[in-house]
Amino acid sequence: MEPFDGSNYTLWSYKMKMYLMSKGLWEAVEGKAEATSSKEQQAHAAIVLNLNDSQLMHVVTAKSAKEAWDKLEKFHRAQDVANRLWLKEKFSSFKYTMSSVSKHVTELEQLVLEMKSAGCEPSDEDVCATLLRSLPASYESLVQAFRMSMTELKLTDLVGKLIAEEVRQKDSTRIEEATALLANKGYAKDTKKKQQGGRRKPSGACFNCGKMGHYARDCRSQASPENEVLDESNVAFNVTEMFASESWVMDSGASTHMCKTREAFKDYTPMTKSYSVASAKSSAKLKVLGHGTVQLRVWSGRSWINARLENALHVQDLSKNLFSLTAATAHGVTVIMTQDKCVIKRGDVSVATGRNIGKLMYLNTDAGEECHIVEEDVGLWHRRLGHASFQILNDMIKDGRISGTPAEKGNVCGVCATTKQVRKTFHSNKGELEARESKRTDDIVCSDVLGPITPASKSGYKYIVTFIMMKGRYVTIYPLRMKSEVHDAFAKFLKEIKVTAGLTVKILRSDNGGEYRIANMDALCDAKTIKQEFTVPYNPQQNGMSERMNRTLVEMTRCMLKESGLDKSYWCEAIMTATDIRNVLPNTSNPHASPFEMVFKRKPRLDHMRVFGSECYANVTKEKRKKLDDSGVKCYFLGYAKQSKAYRLLNASDGSIVVSRSITFAEHSSDKVATEKGDVIDIIDEDDDKDTQDEQGVDDGFRTPTMESQQEPQQSEHAGPTHAVPTRGSSTPGRDGQEEWM
Repeated sequence: MEPFDGSNYTLWSYKMKMYLMSKGLWEAVEGKAEATSSKEQQAHAAIVLNLNDSQLMHVVTAKSAKEAWDKLEKFHRAQDVANRLWLKEKFSSFKYTMSSVSKHVTELEQLVLEMKSAGCEPSDEDVCATLLRSLPASYESLVQAFRMSMTELKLTDLVGKLIAEEVRQKDSTRIEEATALLANKGYAKDTKKKQQGGRRKPSGACFNCGKMGHYARDCRSQASPENEVLDESNVAFNVTEMFASESWVMDSGASTHMCKTREAFKDYTPMTKSYSVASAKSSAKLKVLGHGTVQLRVWSGRSWINARLENALHVQDLSKNLFSLTAATAHGVTVIMTQDKCVIKRGDVSVATGRNIGKLMYLNTDAGEECHIVEEDVGLWHRRLGHASFQILNDMIKDGRISGTPAEKGNVCGVCATTKQVRKTFHSNKGELEARESKRTDDIVCSDVLGPITPASKSGYKYIVTFIMMKGRYVTIYPLRMKSEVHDAFAKFLKEIKVTAGLTVKILRSDNGGEYRIANMDALCDAKTIKQEFTVPYNPQQNGMSERMNRTLVEMTRCMLKESGLDKSYWCEAIMTATDIRNVLPNTSNPHASPFEMVFKRKPRLDHMRVFGSECYANVTKEKRKKLDDSGVKCYFLGYAKQSKAYRLLNASDGSIVVSRSITFAEHSSDKVATEKGDVIDIIDEDDDKDTQDEQGVDDGFRTPTMESQQEPQQSEHAGPTHAVPTRGSSTPGRDGQEEWM
């Protein structure tokens, strides 16, 4: 047995226990009275000799086998809440990453064993549900069969059928292949196209091209002015009869996409002249009816995203749709093809995938929705995302993060114009900013206290403290009643960011506020080996990252409160939701990745986001209403629940807070909350009396371009931190609302 080096303690402890039991020494570890002195010594020696040198420090003071074992258990088995939360999150987001089902199941069983050791063992039903949810799309039919089954699921039965299905898929030989289409210049005089029957081929030469075997009237070399084609490049691919007609065959020789379904086109232009493609197998002419942009859902490898296929031909008589890899690469993507799969990437991000069936490569699509994608209005996204700038929204549409038509230049939002008006800024040299940015890491945190804010929130909060990861710009905020609570907030932040992202803070940068220099703050930083760095008095520019984040969040809060009409005392709900939004938006430092992605290494979902203060209707559970009572209650949207996948709502009738997931939204409603007061919140920053927009002469590492972020509210009024949907990030096939141009 390999000496234990600190990794996978669960597996090592199990092996060690079996070894001691085989030698009859386990009773010494259990501390039973019948264990002889000789067995005690042998057990103690066996444990120590099976430890790596790095682990000896934990048992060097142990005087018995039981004491040595208990010390290892106490150190390596993290029974605290943080570890259980991490294991539960890992279990809920478990996905297929292995090369075979058997390896995938082994990985899941190892995770379940770790959860059992930590005291949070899932039920067999939960394990089966997680296994089914994590399987790739090729197992969908089997997964649906299990879900429809009325019998109790057993993991052993499930694993056996999954392995059998894997073998069946690998050994499948039932695919019929046929040669298919060759797209060239069309020969479209359909009125002259009649079946030739058994007529013999002419023995003479063609008077048009000089070749043998056909007449001049049938010569493919003659092209009339009305018989043009959209693209002169050839297309060649194979057709299979195995899949439904909505399947898309990926072809590297095709120069344009071809679709057989009219309803798949988002915009469509009928052909004014006659065009056709010819089948190499039957020599039949297939008429091109029109062209336009096709929309469909494609599997990126992690989530479903929207894809736009531009300049696609509508050929109704095709057996299968044709996805042109040549046309896709023309839009800046890279195609990586192996023997059994194909991956299409934009930069380092996968935007589409395909699988090999027989000798054909099929695009992984969601056939149920490929022709019915509804495009969101960019103005609605502007409101949903806390009045983010139209430039950011245009970049997100371009990168496929949201769907919609890019906003035109000069687009002005009246709410933003009245709540975000500032003086024109001075900018540092671009090269200096880039050099400064390259040195930053996420073990450096910038912090600042914002307030007092009047009026106090519904729960009596007057301040906000922010903690910003310097590299990713991920921000966590805590509402405070007094500045002296900064110490408690920082302690919570250290624990939260360690559990959710696995990050350890090394440096804390802040201003010279007394809340950062008190004794208990110094003691906390010393205990966690954190270095404190302070700005020069009366130089808030040195803590510019926090200062600009404060301004960004306050501007978003003003916009959201003004548009919603909510009373100023709801600023805490608004600023929590604003933080949620900023964490999922890209920024100038990281234009192609949000702060959430930079910290948690996965894309967040956006399809659940709604306009702050918008009218909605929440379901009233049967337990809380009588037979003839209304089953829904009118509410206004306040934000996203922290501890559950649900929304926080304001009950329109009694002003209470409702947490619910069964909601009908009316985002386009013009109805405003009846508590509208006119102006918005007043904020006094007691520490900053200078303009923080001047970036000239700023110390290295303290100033950066504008940042963005997002977080998630607490249950009552956010007594704790908000973490931008780490629980809401999509790690299973979902509706991510991203869009890709191909």
